Amino acid sequence: EILIDIETNGDTILSSYNVALSTIANQCPYEGGAAVYKAQALLQLLNDTIVFETDNTCWQNGYYRKAFGENRSLVDETGISIVPNPANEETTVILKRVEEGFCAIELNDVLGQLVFQATFNCADKRHKISTKHLKQGVYTLSVSINSCIMKKSKLIIVR
Repeated sequence: EILIDIETNGDTILSSYNVALSTIANQCPYEGGAAVYKAQALLQLLNDTIVFETDNTCWQNGYYRKAFGENRSLVDETGISIVPNPANEETTVILKRVEEGFCAIELNDVLGQLVFQATFNCADKRHKISTKHLKQGVYTLSVSINSCIMKKSKLIIVR
């Protein structure tokens, strides 16, 4: 219906469909089908800086892509990695650099509620986190070294 109206009246009418297109574009394509990609393309005509988090949206709805032959992890300049991510029953926080002191891990759900907390000696370099008790979804994992937050990252739980 939106496409027909745009083809009939031109793309000047596109901005009047912004809310409807956003609703469609922010769905997982595995659920919304080709309409999701069409809505994303139309919204990008209005604003070419829009970025759609399709993978995260799909992970939240239980769809995920398996990484064949590789272990997906999040690594950056902090030297802290979270493997595997997405996780099923457990994940491990790995410190690449030698750090002294105590490391703290906090895991918050999408509402900001603390669902897991642990401390360990940074010299151990690894800490396993059991995710068996957590619901499928996206969590925020914070790693602090000596009370200074070194990394905040998304941790995705899939079943």
